[in-house]
Amino acid sequence: MEVKAGDTIEILSNKVDTPTRRGKVIEIISEDPFELRVKWSDGHESTLYPNTGMLRVLDHEQG
Repeated sequence: MEVKAGDTIEILSNKVDTPTRRGKVIEIISEDPFELRVKWSDGHESTLYPNTGMLRVLDHEQG
């Protein structure tokens, strides 16, 4: 998975009636296991351990 700090991501839910979340990657904490720090569109920040197929990069940071 090619994700970098500054990328805009979308997290797809596997639960019914749970909305998709969008946010910006603040930092890659660890590659193995894959661990990200994300600032969500609602302003909250959290640590994310994405499962296979749940994360989609919408926009790569340029530069």
